Amino acid sequence: MPRAKHGRKECTNCKEVKLTKHFYKHKGTADGYSYRCKECKKSVTKTRTQLIKQKFDAGLLKQPEEKRCPRCKQVKPASEFSPEYSNQTGLKTNCKDCSY
Repeated sequence: MPRAKHGRKECTNCKEVKLTKHFYKHKGTADGYSYRCKECKKSVTKTRTQLIKQKFDAGLLKQPEEKRCPRCKQVKPASEFSPEYSNQTGLKTNCKDCSY
């Protein structure tokens, strides 16, 4: 993967060389910046979210009846979680009680 040099980095998605301020910070990469620029990251996330929502609407994906909240460690009904179409469950990670 391209590394940041002299305050610039190449986006792996659009292939443009941009200033590092146009990349999110990411502790898991060698240079400390994400591989995609902010603009591409937002676009990819939006497209993925729309695709997952379409799958739910078409009945190809279904929300689980129950889900375990990682914060309070309790298994709760799906109604205790807010909708979130950026993941395959269609539910936010934490329950409503733990999200606020």
